[in-house]
Amino acid sequence: MMKRLKNWILSVYQKVQKSNDDVYIEKLEELNDIIDKLDSDVIELLDIIQFKDDRITTLMIERDSWNETINEPDPEKPDWLIGSMRYTPKRRFVSKTKDVTIPFEKPQYCFDKSTILYDLLKENNLLKVEKTYNNMKKVMQLITKQLTYENDKSDNWRGISDVLMFKYGDCDDLGGIAITSALGMAGWKEDETFCWVGWYYPKGKSVDPNNKLCHAWNITKCDGEFYVLEGTNKLGIPQLWEKVKDKYVGNLGGCNWKFDGIIKGNKTYI
Repeated sequence: MMKRLKNWILSVYQKVQKSNDDVYIEKLEELNDIIDKLDSDVIELLDIIQFKDDRITTLMIERDSWNETINEPDPEKPDWLIGSMRYTPKRRFVSKTKDVTIPFEKPQYCFDKSTILYDLLKENNLLKVEKTYNNMKKVMQLITKQLTYENDKSDNWRGISDVLMFKYGDCDDLGGIAITSALGMAGWKEDETFCWVGWYYPKGKSVDPNNKLCHAWNITKCDGEFYVLEGTNKLGIPQLWEKVKDKYVGNLGGCNWKFDGIIKGNKTYI
């Protein structure tokens, strides 16, 4: 908890650096020094810290929402998610003398924090929102409207900032990395939103089992059920996985910034 408090102080510090207010910055540094010397429980510590400076006091009011965050237990790997992802994401790197595709050591390494994504969500009032179907849909539509689907020359899982800057990408960029990253930043937890990989059957597996392609999409839990969020769909309509399971067969597993694996019991949907 002490580490989280220090990280919060750092985030406040970064907010005010641009102001060049030496007194303001000095007080934040003083707070950080106090924390380094104390072993108190975080909750008690937050209650006893007081500053006369009104601006500092105003910032400390943010502790209420921050307090809720630190009191929430870190999500554990869902009991339905076991083992490791069967698919190995890769990243293409191009320079003057090189054109190489390198596998990620861990699927989680596909995900990066992104200031570009943060600003985009903030501008659209989608940071730390209530986890409702409508907000899930808003996040999905915000991302899909930014991007145009285009196949890669080779397997290339781009980070979210690259995707938003380039504005082009294939299924793993749009539905996989982009939507999953955005929902994570919007407030969904590590056990609630994933980039998923498997076979996509345009007409349905039961109708035309020979017509399939390897595909990536997002799955997100909302109101107790998992939805498929298809990055190539400009309409941005989340669909219940239960209703589209004949088309989306998630046999290769999934990942986000913390977890990866396959579905327990050799199932291909949750």
